[in-house]
Amino acid sequence: MKEKFLFFKNKSDEKLAGILHLPKKKRKEGIILCHGFGSSKSARKFTILARYLCQKGFAVFRFDFSGHGDSEGDFKEFSLKTLKKDLFCALEIFKKEAQPEKISFLGHSLGALVVSLFEKEKHVAKALILAAPAIDQKNLSKIWYKKEEIEKWEKDGFIDTDKGRIGSKYLEDIKKDYTEILPEIFCPTLVLGGKRDDKVPESFSKRVYQKLSSKKKKFVLVDTDHHFENEEGKEVLKKEILEWLKIA
Repeated sequence: MKEKFLFFKNKSDEKLAGILHLPKKKRKEGIILCHGFGSSKSARKFTILARYLCQKGFAVFRFDFSGHGDSEGDFKEFSLKTLKKDLFCALEIFKKEAQPEKISFLGHSLGALVVSLFEKEKHVAKALILAAPAIDQKNLSKIWYKKEEIEKWEKDGFIDTDKGRIGSKYLEDIKKDYTEILPEIFCPTLVLGGKRDDKVPESFSKRVYQKLSSKKKKFVLVDTDHHFENEEGKEVLKKEILEWLKIA
């Protein structure tokens, strides 16, 4: 197994950082891992999952969106539009470096929304894995922010969070319920929800599963919080994702 640190450019000429995992044998299948809001490719669950899947013969690419982790860019300026463009560039470098015949995508939280929007437009995925999918931004934002915080955000053009300052671009994104795109996703899709998730409660994950048009889909409820970083969360991620990739 080989791990390779890569830098590549996005559409804004910013340098993005990623780690490529290559198995010893020929890479027939690959998967791209997309982190959530304020997170990075180096989240422990991603590191463990990437190495595990690589040992099972998958080429894996985990990367940082602009303004996150080791990538260039201003966190304040990110939006769903910029994240989708970053994913396109990540896909291109992954295809060039690993040359997999088929590619799946895993997205956690906001990353799940990004891969869903991407698949709805491109229809390139062999399969999707949506973990704690933050797809109904409109109603989830009512859990994440108080009404007065939203009002101040609209007035000032930014809001300060424990992850950093967010600008007005993402403010526009949280005003929409993106579950309306799910009927336009047809590839096999696995949805993972957390029993103790206070950021994307179980009911939101179940609704995502129900609205998918995929003929082959599965919902798994895991005894974990939003981050899937406890032992059961990480173990279920490995087991369910490997099984899904094999049968999808």
